[in-house]
Amino acid sequence: MINTAKWPEAGYDEAGNILHFPVDRYFDEGKRETMFLGEPVTKYHRTAHHLSGRASRKRL
Repeated sequence: MINTAKWPEAGYDEAGNILHFPVDRYFDEGKRETMFLGEPVTKYHRTAHHLSGRASRKRL
C-alpha cells in the first residue's frame, strides 16, 4: 500500500492530479516553515537571481 500526502496549497483536478502549485512570496528569501509528508520542515529559500549573482562572483 502506498500512502501519498497531498499539498494543501496545490490545485487538483477531479481525479486528484496536481494542476498547479502556487508561487507566493517567491522574492522573499530566507527561512520558511512548511509541512512535508505530514511533518514540519524548515527550508531556506533563495531566488534564481540570488544564486546566479553568487555564481558570477565566484568566476571573478
